[in-house]
Amino acid sequence: MELQILDPFGDYETAGYLRNVYGVKDLEIVGHLETAVFQQQVLGTIRYLRRVSVLQYEHVRETHRQLFLSLSIRGQDRTVP
Repeated sequence: MELQILDPFGDYETAGYLRNVYGVKDLEIVGHLETAVFQQQVLGTIRYLRRVSVLQYEHVRETHRQLFLSLSIRGQDRTVP
């Protein structure tokens, strides 16, 4: 069975999996990078959200940006649902 790579942007060969800043294509390495980024950012994100009195869309986008700093799509609206 062949592994199917998620390539929503059509640039996997040049930009790597989900346009990560390292251009990594190895899914095991991508998984380690995602875990490391998440662990580094989660405490800052929690502190940020604790300062918010009323959660708004911009806060959700900022949370996404902070959690996924290594991806070029961080904090951006999707153009395709």
